[in-house]
Amino acid sequence: MIQEVITNITSAENQAEEIVRDATARAKEIRLKAESEADVILKQAAKDSKDATRLRQNNAEVAAQRKTEMIAREGNKEISDFISKCVVNEDAAVETVKEKLFTKYGNR
Repeated sequence: MIQEVITNITSAENQAEEIVRDATARAKEIRLKAESEADVILKQAAKDSKDATRLRQNNAEVAAQRKTEMIAREGNKEISDFISKCVVNEDAAVETVKEKLFTKYGNR
């Protein structure tokens, strides 16, 4: 009877050790899987961050290019308007000079 109790206790201890080993191995697998998934998430987050930075930079460059083009168009329009005024003023000046010359020297 005592031998049977000792056998049962020994068997229970062996089963407990096996359960602990299995649980430890399973916990190690879960930890390694979690670390692996965390690494994947971290790498993806870093990539997403780089992509977001690159996208913001591209957006800023596009906005700057559009602003530059807008300023250039406005400048070209101002130059065109100024040249048009100069041509009109030049035509008026030529007419004034012609009139003065005709008045002074007549139509010869």
